[in-house]
Amino acid sequence: MKDETEVQSALDQPEVALTAFRLAIDPDTPPLRRVAWLANLRSRVLGMPYGEQALAMRASLFRRAGGFREWSLMEDFEFVRRARRYGRVHVHDTAVRTSGRRWLSCGVVRTTLVHQACIVGYFCGAPPERLARWRD
Repeated sequence: MKDETEVQSALDQPEVALTAFRLAIDPDTPPLRRVAWLANLRSRVLGMPYGEQALAMRASLFRRAGGFREWSLMEDFEFVRRARRYGRVHVHDTAVRTSGRRWLSCGVVRTTLVHQACIVGYFCGAPPERLARWRD
C-alpha cells in the first residue's frame, strides 16, 4: 500500500519521531475545508498533529516516550507534545479523511471554540475528564 510505504519511508529517517497525514473532513464543505486547512497549518508549523491524522511511530520510541495516557480526552495532544522531544514530526502530503459529524451537528464555530477551550483548559491543568464534559 502506498500509505504504508509513505509511513515506513518517513520512519526510516532517524530524525523523525512521529509521522502523520494531512487532515480532510467529510463532507467537503467550505467551512470544514477551512477547519482542515487550519489543522494542517498547525500540524506543519507547530508539529502538532492530533489522533484523527493517523499518527504513527516506531514501537520502541512509543514505549520510550511513555505511550498514551489513559485519559478520556487530550491523550493524543499530550502524547505528541512528549514525542516531539525525540525528533521531528513529519506530515505527509496525503490526507486522511475524518467525519465532520460533530462539526455539523454542533456547529463549526461552536465545535472549534470548544476544541480550543479544551486546549486552554489542558494548559491550565484542568483534568481530562472535565475537558471531556466540555466537549460532550
